[in-house]
Amino acid sequence: MVVERKGKHSESGSWMARWLACNPAFVLWFLVSGLVCGALVVLLLAMQVGGGGASIARAQGTTVSGAACGSVAIAGAECVSRPIILTARQREILAKKTALAQEFRRVLAGKLPMAAFQHAARQLARQFGWPAPQFSVSPFSCTDTCPPTSASLNVVQQPQTTNYYCGPATVAEILKEKGITHSQGYLAGSSFLNTSSVTGTSWNPHVVPNTLNTILNTTFHVPLSGSGTGASTPITTSIFESDLTADISTGWPLAGNVYEPKNGLHLPGHRSNQDIWHWIAIKGYINSGANTTYADSVYGATSVGWYQSVTSPYYTISSSDMATLANNMGLVW
Repeated sequence: MVVERKGKHSESGSWMARWLACNPAFVLWFLVSGLVCGALVVLLLAMQVGGGGASIARAQGTTVSGAACGSVAIAGAECVSRPIILTARQREILAKKTALAQEFRRVLAGKLPMAAFQHAARQLARQFGWPAPQFSVSPFSCTDTCPPTSASLNVVQQPQTTNYYCGPATVAEILKEKGITHSQGYLAGSSFLNTSSVTGTSWNPHVVPNTLNTILNTTFHVPLSGSGTGASTPITTSIFESDLTADISTGWPLAGNVYEPKNGLHLPGHRSNQDIWHWIAIKGYINSGANTTYADSVYGATSVGWYQSVTSPYYTISSSDMATLANNMGLVW
C-alpha cells in the first residue's frame, strides 16, 4: 500500500513537471509576483517602523535633522542624526536645577535672601552627590544685603590646537578650572568627545556633558537643547540668564555650543560671511546676568585661518545675543 501511494505521487509529480516545462511564462510570472509581493511587505514594515520612530521623536519635542556638516568654518559643527532624548535622571536634574536658577533670579531682584538660595543649593548638591557649591567665588563675597550682581570664574583660555578642536579646548578649560588637566588631544579621543575633522564635537550625542560628568565624577552637567536642534522650548534671554547666573554663582562654568549663521549674528572677531559652529567656555556675568563673559579658543589658534581677527582671549557680550546663538544649538550647564 505504501509503495502504491508513492507511485501515485510520482505520477502526479511527473505530470506537474511536464506541465510547468510547457508553461515557462507561468513560472516566470509566479516567481516575479512572489518577489514583488515580498518587497512590498518589507517596504510596508519599514514604513511602519520609521513612522513610529518619527512620531516618538515629535512627541518628545526632538528632531532628527540638524546642521549640515560641510559648511563649517570652525569645525565644531555637529550633524544631528538621532532624536535628542534625555534620561529620566537628566530630566529630574534639569527640572531641579531650573527651579534653583529661578530662585537665584529672585535673589538678584532682592526678593529672596542669599542665605535661602545657598541653603537650597547645598540641599540639591547633597541630593545628587555633587561637590559643595563654591559661594565665595571671586570677585564677590555676598551676604543677604549684597547679592552677587557680577561674578567670574578662573577659566583660563586655551587656543584650540586644530581648526576643529574648539570642543576639546572648551572642555579642557572647564576641567582646568576644577583643577584637572588633560590635553585637547586626549579629550578629543574616542573614549570621550570623539571629535573628528568631519563633524567636530557633536551636540548630539551629548558627548560634552557626558565627558565633564565622567571626569569630574558628577551628574551636574546637563544639556539644554535650543530651537535649532528641535527643542519645543527655545533658550530665551530669561532662561539663559537664569542658568548662567545660578551656575556661575555656585562655581560652575558653562559650555555653549553656538551656531553663527552666514551674514547673521556672530561672536566678536568671527567672520560674518561664513557659517560657523563653535564651542565656548562661559566663565562669568556682569550686570546681574545682562552680559556674559566667555573664553574664545580661536584667540591665538594659528590653525584657524582668521584667528588674528579674534584679538582677545576673553569677551563680554550681551546675554540676549548669547542666548540667540546658544538657541541655535544648545547649552551645557
